[in-house]
Amino acid sequence: MSTGKRFTSLRVLTLTLVLWTSGAQAADILFISSMDATHKAGDDALKAYMEKMGHTVTYMDDNTALATMQPAAATADVVFISESVGSGNVRDKITAVETPIVTTEAWAWDEMGLTSGAGAGQNAVTPNVDIVAPGHPLAAGLTGTVPVFSAITGTRGAARMGNGIAGDDATVIARATLTDGKTYDVVYVYEKGATLAVAPYDKSPQIAADIRICLGFDEQSYLLWNDNAYTLLKAAINYGLGTLSDPGMATKPEPADGATAVITPLFRWKASPVAVFHDIYLGKSPDLGPADKVASRAPVAMYWHLAGLEPGVTYYWRVDEIEADGVTVHQGAVWSFTTQALTAYRPSPADGAADASPTPILTWLPGLSAIKHHLYFGGDRDAVSQGAAATDKGELTEPTFAPGTLDVVATYFWRVDEIVPASPVRTGAVWSFTTCLPVDGFESYTDDEGSRIYQTWADGWTNSTGSTVGHVQAPFAERGIVHGGQQAMPLDYNNIAAPFYSDAEREFAPVQDWTINGADTLVLYVYGKTANAEAKLYVGLEDASKRIATAACPDAKVVTTPKWTTWKVPLSDFAGVNGARIKRIFLRVGDKGSTASGGTGQIYVDDIRVIKAPPTAK
Repeated sequence: MSTGKRFTSLRVLTLTLVLWTSGAQAADILFISSMDATHKAGDDALKAYMEKMGHTVTYMDDNTALATMQPAAATADVVFISESVGSGNVRDKITAVETPIVTTEAWAWDEMGLTSGAGAGQNAVTPNVDIVAPGHPLAAGLTGTVPVFSAITGTRGAARMGNGIAGDDATVIARATLTDGKTYDVVYVYEKGATLAVAPYDKSPQIAADIRICLGFDEQSYLLWNDNAYTLLKAAINYGLGTLSDPGMATKPEPADGATAVITPLFRWKASPVAVFHDIYLGKSPDLGPADKVASRAPVAMYWHLAGLEPGVTYYWRVDEIEADGVTVHQGAVWSFTTQALTAYRPSPADGAADASPTPILTWLPGLSAIKHHLYFGGDRDAVSQGAAATDKGELTEPTFAPGTLDVVATYFWRVDEIVPASPVRTGAVWSFTTCLPVDGFESYTDDEGSRIYQTWADGWTNSTGSTVGHVQAPFAERGIVHGGQQAMPLDYNNIAAPFYSDAEREFAPVQDWTINGADTLVLYVYGKTANAEAKLYVGLEDASKRIATAACPDAKVVTTPKWTTWKVPLSDFAGVNGARIKRIFLRVGDKGSTASGGTGQIYVDDIRVIKAPPTAK
């Protein structure tokens, strides 16, 4: 795949903006489907979702003749092509229509010119995709590795993703590795006028007649779609309608948004169609103001920063597009990049981290021109700073090091010196991190009898509350929506009937000392769902003397928020409980003692740990 591909933060809209204000008319979406009984349920679910967005959605059978389908597509605001269709039924009917198209039918991608590989799909290996253009509206605010399926198999078979190989003029949003072990583009877009990957089957020009969005999650898997998948679908529909950005904004930044190891102070971008001049802002804070303007009314979409760039610094920049009247200004998005440092930089665990694993893998970004890395590691800052022999871990060719199993709630220091040809060794800064005391990362559970998650975490089957721990079928632990590692705990709550609350609990034998080495804060991560009924979330502790205390999550919306929420609870909040003799931990959704019927829902919990909070966090 060409390295000339660009990852954008926003796009130039070349169609008329659809106004989405109160009272604005809903858009007309033409939904092309196979209309057969096997796939209709999946298509109905997707159609209903679009209708819930406020649109008028009209089904059309993919067998419909060209004479009817083509004008219907031309008059629609957006065309959605379901994965249920036969690619041969659409490839020569609407490829060249001047209407935005969102297509999940990967088998038609090659025939419509959208992929340079054979159009098809493969079974998903994991439920995750990697967001490679997090600043783009089509990413819908998602970043990093995110799950799009709740599982990779369901009642209708395996979940699948499209194996796309986007053309050089496409913007790739998300990628995934599929069953053949190769990584494919599963979400990407061609803007109107962009060069397509290959010539279309219908012999129309190798140019996108309008926006073409490839969304590679198949209709067969819709029962497994999670909130992220629907969020990406919503973003695709909105993007096609032109509701997410100003058509006068600059796009396609170079350096790309979020780029690292940038050296050259050359800035380029794709100018908007209405721009005649460009104002450029550059600074070290995202809050760019008048003092950060480095060029005024530049006549070309390019800027060379004569002052140069400092090594190892994160910069922020923005391009404001100015129309010919000299008055109309389209303020740009703020992009960022990090320059390559002379010394090692971007350590992981992050410098000062208080929650590092006791079995960490140390990584960093290499300094400029470094060919080897001399690493020092130990529990004494001065010894690491001085390069004492006891801390010397030798020269490494790769920017990674595994120190083995470390003490819990203990602080460690490390330093990486960069070895550069024909130059003195560049001494690195001394970094530090503190390990946590793991309570439960949910990685040890399997689907085998005796080691299932619900056999450690008791639920309503044992404590007579409305909770259910684990999925009802294997895999019992959650393997899609995870915070760290490969698994998390699914916790269903049902507070409709008495006792109107739901508990999940785990006992420890022997009791645990959560005050070891000055540990003082319980940390857990919670992921909710928008469809969940609102309810309060609590965590409770019981010590060996059966003293119990609970703490309420301060975020009242935590169970309805579809993202990982960090919840930190000082142990001092569990009044009366001996933190050095913890016998039991429990999670509670709903209020104990309530006499009113509540609702239902499902949350995920991961990475429960105890840390020594940094002084500023206490």
